[in-house]
Amino acid sequence: MNVASYAETPNFVADMRRILFACCMWLLAAPLLTAQVAIDDVRDLQAGFNNSKGLGWRTADSLFSMQLRFRMQNRFVYNTRSTSDLRQQSTEMMVRRLRLRFNGNLGSPRLFYAIQLGFSIEDMDGDINSLSNIIRDALAEYRLTDKLTIGMGQGKLPGNRERVNSSGDLQLVERSLFNRTFNIDRDFGTFFRYKGGKNGSRFNVIGAISSGSGRNVRSNSEGFCYTARVEFLPLGDFSSYGDYFQGDLIREPKPKISIAIANAFNRNAIRTGSQIGAVMAEMKDINTTFADIIFKYRGFAWSAEGGIRTNSGSPLTTDLEGGNIFIFRGFGYSTQASYCTPKYWEGAARFTRVQPQDIIAFLTPPRQEWTLGVTRYLRNHRVKMQSDVSLIEVIPQNGFSGSSHFSFRFQIEVGI
Repeated sequence: MNVASYAETPNFVADMRRILFACCMWLLAAPLLTAQVAIDDVRDLQAGFNNSKGLGWRTADSLFSMQLRFRMQNRFVYNTRSTSDLRQQSTEMMVRRLRLRFNGNLGSPRLFYAIQLGFSIEDMDGDINSLSNIIRDALAEYRLTDKLTIGMGQGKLPGNRERVNSSGDLQLVERSLFNRTFNIDRDFGTFFRYKGGKNGSRFNVIGAISSGSGRNVRSNSEGFCYTARVEFLPLGDFSSYGDYFQGDLIREPKPKISIAIANAFNRNAIRTGSQIGAVMAEMKDINTTFADIIFKYRGFAWSAEGGIRTNSGSPLTTDLEGGNIFIFRGFGYSTQASYCTPKYWEGAARFTRVQPQDIIAFLTPPRQEWTLGVTRYLRNHRVKMQSDVSLIEVIPQNGFSGSSHFSFRFQIEVGI
């Protein structure tokens, strides 16, 4: 009997039913068998929710833990044609950020991991091959001593203060023009952190030796990026790591201040912004230096930062298709102040400016931004509503005509 004839017989139907029944029984039994094998490990797994750390699981012996967090930023932006013409020049309505984060320890209370994935279009901005790049952080760390931690993987480089603050911990809708111009973003490499101090003062040293090519990409770079950041806290640690989020939501009962410097030397960089930007046809050394300060006391917060970028040879170069591009060689600075009421309403103001130097001063003009914002914190930085308005100016210089316009932004952030 051939296959076609057999398929038409009652035996075929009966045999198929038997096969389907066996498959279903296997699918039901397999998880139970697996669970039985691991029952001794699972029975001690404890779950819980922490307002600051999200949803968590931990074994009774603390050898394994995982914290799960997510956050979402929904944003509306309206840009005017000029300061005198308030008609629409452009608008943005988008999910600015949508991220999922896992972190905890594995096998030892000294071994930590951190994973962060981004799913919005803006979150996947790190690729250079037109591929979706959802991996933002993928880092494993080991605490050698109470003061020294080393790690390997992909994460934020210890650059300017505004960048090392999470985008979920900002007091205005978006980071400043200074940060967009000079930040060195993420990279893959080896990281270390050292915490020290005595007599009430503290200092932190954070360093990295990384690929220099940006997050999760293959490259033909022939060098490495060497980054270091030193922070000095003469009045001791901030409450709840308050030097790493904007605004004084904790309302520090005593004055707290942190002063820091950082430097990143990217040898044979392949991108115009060191770890970000357009890919260059030739490799160049890029050096970026930062300095910053932050102060908090009883709801008032003030911060300021500046930076300068230089490179080897000419800042003028070409991309892989032969188009003309350049490295932004110049300096910039940003400062902002805020006050948070006991009812968690906050007002903030910021000024930032970037100034090109040398030959690129004839290719791009100086720019500056003035921003005023209001934030209503519903659950600290995890759930909040934010709105701000910016005056964005192009400064007339070196043949560039001046211009200015307003940008109105509103954002809702939710997360755990």
